[in-house]
Amino acid sequence: MQRIALILFIGCFFSFVSHVQGQAKLPGAKSAGAAKIHNQYCAKCHGERGKGDGPTTKTLKKMKMTDWTNKPIMAKFTDDDLFKIVSEGGKAVGKSNLMPGFKAKLKEKDIRGQVTYIRSFSQK
Repeated sequence: MQRIALILFIGCFFSFVSHVQGQAKLPGAKSAGAAKIHNQYCAKCHGERGKGDGPTTKTLKKMKMTDWTNKPIMAKFTDDDLFKIVSEGGKAVGKSNLMPGFKAKLKEKDIRGQVTYIRSFSQK
């Protein structure tokens, strides 16, 4: 009986450690919150993995979304650029006016979290 309890304890311990390590690897500040915001507002156009291949791109064929996984392209944007784009929209930095700003919907800390989350796509 003690042996079974020990095996269960060890199994639970490693399961917990694996779960915690998996959470630490998630991209972005407060990953679960950043991922939720991304999926709610960004993934429609930019895709779940940030490749610019969201379902909306089928109707916006003439518009090419930025591939956030492309390191050389993402290196051209400062964090301030990304903050301004997410906050005020693409037009604020000379990009597409189809990219809306989210400062009316998101708090500043959430926008900063999105900048970190966006950056994480090119860090993989």
